[in-house]
Amino acid sequence: MIEALSAAVLIGVAAGCHAPKAESTVRAPDQRVMPVLKTWRLDNGVVIDEVRLGEGDVLDRNDRLIAHVHGTYASDGRLAHSTFGGRPLDTEMMRLIPGVRAGVEGMRPGGIRRLWVPWQEAYGMTGRPHPDNPAEGIPPQADFVFYIELIDVFKPPARD
Repeated sequence: MIEALSAAVLIGVAAGCHAPKAESTVRAPDQRVMPVLKTWRLDNGVVIDEVRLGEGDVLDRNDRLIAHVHGTYASDGRLAHSTFGGRPLDTEMMRLIPGVRAGVEGMRPGGIRRLWVPWQEAYGMTGRPHPDNPAEGIPPQADFVFYIELIDVFKPPARD
């Protein structure tokens, strides 16, 4: 299931649902309670809680990133996928699902954000069925909460 979800986190579909209420704290995957510095909503329905500001290069749409990702189903808090305690995600921005891509753009290394991603910006109307076991797939119209800790940003090589 983790392999299917890892692949699914990287591949996107198409935007807005019932957004969560604003909160003043965020519970990290290790159960630490952290204050929210700022909350805002993007036009596509993604809600961003800025938990910690980072330093260094700003993450842009053409960059490669290394980050820890902890994703849960918004409906019941059930774990969908987590890299915490393991190897972080190392991928290009354009391979992230649209809601996560929009939610992490502008972060800096060391930064932490919690994202509420509506199903339209996650895995869409059909979800992401598991080829061998439907119970392990991502259900249709699933909203997600992602806790993202950006570790590093890699800029593409300059073109002449």
